[in-house]
Amino acid sequence: MYLTFEASFFFTLARQKIKIDPEFNFILIGIATPLQDYRMAWFINNILYKQLAKIDDLVVADPVNRVQTAYGRFDFVEELTKSVFHLVQNKQGANNLIPELKELDYLLLIKGEYYRPRKNEIVKKIRRIEQILAVAIIDVTTLKSKNNLIFEDTFKKKNQV
Repeated sequence: MYLTFEASFFFTLARQKIKIDPEFNFILIGIATPLQDYRMAWFINNILYKQLAKIDDLVVADPVNRVQTAYGRFDFVEELTKSVFHLVQNKQGANNLIPELKELDYLLLIKGEYYRPRKNEIVKKIRRIEQILAVAIIDVTTLKSKNNLIFEDTFKKKNQV
């Protein structure tokens, strides 16, 4: 009888679902510009004094259409402030990483607490770039496709090896 109870208890636990809510604890800045990705990264490096570097593209799968889309990506890890910068293309052909932001060409994600109170300064500096058409701070919680913004900091892992 004791063994039967233990076995049924084990199977009950196996059926429970674990729900994990990802954290969207980063600054998201949307940028509209005709600049190519490498030029956009170059301008951001110059005005923000960063060293964004090209890494492997962010590949997003669309299970409905059975298509994978690769978005250009540049990363920089700032050890001093424990911040990570990601510059990601939002447009690739007819596809958008964040479809509800289809008018924006790039997304700048800044992870870490240091730049949170400085986000308006960053936007002002980006607006100074002549080829920039628009810059906006985006509230991530309002985006339906915000899960497309969850990806690993592969650049950080490569540099730690």
